[in-house]
Amino acid sequence: MQQACALHFTSQAEQQEASQVGLSVPSFVLPHGLISPQPIPNARQQLHQQLNIPITQPVILFLSRLHPKKGLPYLMAALADCRQPFTFVLAGSGTPDHEAEVIAQLKSAGIDHCTRQVGQVSGEFKDLLLQGADLFALTSHSENFGIAVLEALAAGTPVLTTPGVALAPLIEQEQLGWVTDLDPQAITRTLQTFLRNPQITEGMGDRARQIVSDRYSWRQLPEA
Repeated sequence: MQQACALHFTSQAEQQEASQVGLSVPSFVLPHGLISPQPIPNARQQLHQQLNIPITQPVILFLSRLHPKKGLPYLMAALADCRQPFTFVLAGSGTPDHEAEVIAQLKSAGIDHCTRQVGQVSGEFKDLLLQGADLFALTSHSENFGIAVLEALAAGTPVLTTPGVALAPLIEQEQLGWVTDLDPQAITRTLQTFLRNPQITEGMGDRARQIVSDRYSWRQLPEA
């Protein structure tokens, strides 16, 4: 690394963490980008029908690799304390041992009855999940960027995340969702705010889509 011409980081948070190593190599930040998905007509209604979810129930989506760093136990514990009805959609895969651990945690939290486990997803079904969900939740310990968060925003879905996710400042500054401490009680309070007042997200989706298009489209990102 010390012999490199330059180091590429995907976020300022990642660049700041690397600065603690004391490298003298020049560096620059160039974020990940994406191609915005084609809108799916009536995505919310389609998702509820496909997963057999009552249309009145909000869908809270976790879509990521199943790994201890993702902070799933915090999210599941927080969901267990929510009093309003919801459906939790768990999308992603991991090692067999960790997947078994997640299933056990769902049962222990008492939310397995209101959870839909859909495994690893891609293509049209992934787009349907991201566009049809009411809230995307990623309560990670650490993410150098958080591409799944960006995909949710591009789909127009508000995000609940934690300070360890590099895109958290964008969520907070542009009011595209919520950034909460990595603590079950804090996450529960945020979820309750959303579940009691779903109209609070009005405008977040359109704003998120526009910001992603303006700042993170591959066509908009500058060349390094």
